[in-house]
Amino acid sequence: MKAVSKILIDLVASHGEEIIKQPQRLKAMLADLLPHEKRMRYLLELSLRAEIPAKLKDIQQDEKEERETKTNSLKHYFKEEYFLEDNAVKSVFDCWEGVVKNTEIIEESDLTGFSHNEYRSVQNGKRELITEYKYNYIGEFNNGIAIVGINEKYGFINENGTEFIPIIYDSAENYHDGLAAISKNEKYGFIDILGNDVIPLIYEHVESFNDGLALVCLNGKYGFIDNLGNIVIPIIYSDGNSFEDGKALVRLNQKFSFINKLGREIIDLNYDFVGSFKQGYAVVTKNKKVGFINNAGELAIPLIYDRALSFTEDLACVKLNNKWGFISILGKEIIPFVYDKVYLFRFINGLAGVYKNNKIGCINKIGEIVIPIKYDKVLVWDFYETRLALVVLENKRGYVDINGNEVIPLIYDEAESFEHGLAKVGVNNKWGYINENGKVVIPLIYNSIGDYENGIVKAIQNGDELFLDINGDELVR
Repeated sequence: MKAVSKILIDLVASHGEEIIKQPQRLKAMLADLLPHEKRMRYLLELSLRAEIPAKLKDIQQDEKEERETKTNSLKHYFKEEYFLEDNAVKSVFDCWEGVVKNTEIIEESDLTGFSHNEYRSVQNGKRELITEYKYNYIGEFNNGIAIVGINEKYGFINENGTEFIPIIYDSAENYHDGLAAISKNEKYGFIDILGNDVIPLIYEHVESFNDGLALVCLNGKYGFIDNLGNIVIPIIYSDGNSFEDGKALVRLNQKFSFINKLGREIIDLNYDFVGSFKQGYAVVTKNKKVGFINNAGELAIPLIYDRALSFTEDLACVKLNNKWGFISILGKEIIPFVYDKVYLFRFINGLAGVYKNNKIGCINKIGEIVIPIKYDKVLVWDFYETRLALVVLENKRGYVDINGNEVIPLIYDEAESFEHGLAKVGVNNKWGYINENGKVVIPLIYNSIGDYENGIVKAIQNGDELFLDINGDELVR
């Protein structure tokens, strides 16, 4: 979580506060920067859809009591709108509140930005330093290249720590198709791998290259350029998305349409809203009813639903007559409309969390109940990254596997999800750690215990601060 928070903070630091109010651009950046954080990235994408970061930013100048009231209202809305657990909502708001308050948090990765006296160096996988302690910011490595920053200026280093692009830019993004978007003095352009200004810094906003073209904004209008900087699609649109599979969604005034790479309108979309294409289909709305169009722009699934989410794992979660179910890409009902809610509106590694009468369990893709619908909470998202999911029943916590077996019994008063094979648990206000077999690796004797960082965890026992290794042995300071 700290790494995610720090990435968000550094994105705002390098791109300015306006990035919070550019959800499409921010979503694309998160996909690049958090490729392995599927769970958190999806939650952040939901929060962008709900405009949570922008709304939090707007209330920062309010009086404390009023700000807290509005924040709690936002949390309640986000939880109810997307059927989220309290800890999921807390994770998202902790991230965004850290951003809007500019909270400082240190990040980790395989090639890691390592902090010392507020400056960072880069370590390789063997924890060997490959740069000096001089950076204020180190991004994730992407194809052996990382963005680095000093005093709000940015450049690039390679995996040997060599600064091959000088640290002179106000912002920088990862390379795509051999070009990186950069900015100076609030103007954007692109450089190549040698640092040459291939596309001059004249634009108000640019997206990274995709399908050989980049979306650019000039004088508040959008269009597309090629990798030589030629304007190949006129800069006339009110809004637009990057090209994908040879087409891009654009909006001219209030009209949506798809254009091809020659700028020709190939699909006229007479809808109130058009979503992004996933698995060849996009959600569309008209007169408050929802359906799906295919890649040809044809209405493939009729506008009969009250709500619908994009296809994932060949199924889409839809709402009809106040009940939720799933349909196939042919529009066939696969999971009947009998559930009150669906956890995160999607299948996760073949399972979907479903609610009935305020209880949750899991079904598979043919509708069979795999995890009984009896729990107060099932953190289905845990199956993204571990083999065990945290479950709660009558305020006791334990863990189930993907087949519904209670691998670790529900005996804990407090528990968190597994990370790197370990989970933090508590009984009678005493904390420790267990492994995925349920074995206690750090005894539950501490008043509080932190998260592991670089194989070390901080614990408090009777007012004394201790540092423990992964086996629970105390380290000498």
